Amino acid sequence: MENWREGSSMTTMEQPPAVPETDGAWLVPPEEEAPNKVHILDLVLLAVRERRMVLGWALSCAVLTFIAVYFFMSVKYRSETVILPPQQASSRSTGNSMADLGAALASSEGVNLKSSEDFWTSVLKGRTINDYVIDHFDLRKEYKVKLRTAAEKKLRRRASFDIDKAGLITISVDDPDPKRAAVLANGFVEALHASMDTLAVTDAAQRRVFFESQLAQEKEKLNEAELALEQMQRRTGVITLGGQTAQAISLISSLRTKIAEKTVEMQALGSSATAENPEMKRLQTEIDAERSQLSEVEKQQEGKASLGDVGPQSLPQATLDYIRVVRDLRYHEGLFEALAKQVEGARMDEARTAPMVQVVDVAIPDDKPTGLPRPVWVLVGFIVGGILGLIAAAIRHSYRKMKESPDGSRKMQEIREAL
Repeated sequence: MENWREGSSMTTMEQPPAVPETDGAWLVPPEEEAPNKVHILDLVLLAVRERRMVLGWALSCAVLTFIAVYFFMSVKYRSETVILPPQQASSRSTGNSMADLGAALASSEGVNLKSSEDFWTSVLKGRTINDYVIDHFDLRKEYKVKLRTAAEKKLRRRASFDIDKAGLITISVDDPDPKRAAVLANGFVEALHASMDTLAVTDAAQRRVFFESQLAQEKEKLNEAELALEQMQRRTGVITLGGQTAQAISLISSLRTKIAEKTVEMQALGSSATAENPEMKRLQTEIDAERSQLSEVEKQQEGKASLGDVGPQSLPQATLDYIRVVRDLRYHEGLFEALAKQVEGARMDEARTAPMVQVVDVAIPDDKPTGLPRPVWVLVGFIVGGILGLIAAAIRHSYRKMKESPDGSRKMQEIREAL
């Protein structure tokens, strides 16, 4: 019994101590408390262990970049020309009996076009400028394309237009040939100069275009009146008229000329002003007054015949026709002279305010290609390849680690079975 007790007591003493009642926090190993973090040294260690894979990826990407850069990617040179866009200045019509029209047009809303950098940049990007450059330099042959649209797309990709804070426009052209890049950059300026004649961007130019069209029409009518007078003189033999009849004809022609002048003014002003415009009302009032005066003079002349003067009622029909022809001729002569003076005044204003493109810097061939040098591209490819190789090594390392763990191996087996 004693021996059994001794053995029992010995057995009891050999048992491990009881586990104290705690919250169980100390049961978790200290190293498992911290979250899993990837340290920089882990990446260095992984790169050293998988150096063959990382180096293989880096060299492969470097070789591919070398082939692409030296055999497939063409080197481009950039040429730039800097221009100062035209600045709008106010113009003043010089004058004659129609001088007020210039001021009216200049003050009318919507007629005075203000040039801006955005406007001229849009003009440079337009199809007209591109077509001029394509045709002038035969870019379809240079770019080895058959269609104009294909050449235009290439030109648009290679040309750019930038505006700085000072308002200067920089025209840049990228091209594999540095000389051609400079020629094309300067060609845009030439195209802009060539298109200036067709762009009425000032009020003086608009007035000139309008009055030139009116002058051309009046010139045709004047030629017809001169021809009619010549035919009348040959048919009737009447050469000249004198006395009050000639004065009446001159007065009637003068009144009709003034009425026609103011009618032209109203037509020009009507493109930018309404009927309620004070200038329109003034012109209408003057036209009504002169028409009334013309009607009175014509009525007085119809029944007048005094000693030494011949009135229309006492003249033969041929002489009456002659008077009408002369009256029409003088009317067209007066209107033609008035329009010619107005055209000349508009041309002088346009010469003073014509938009001039000033070239600040002329484009010259560049001796240094744009973008990164080729060796730098190869170095970038090497670095990118190394990063991709390191990522591939990390994926393979994670795959091996997952495959070695029982839980990961079991999940991979389940995935295979599911597939």
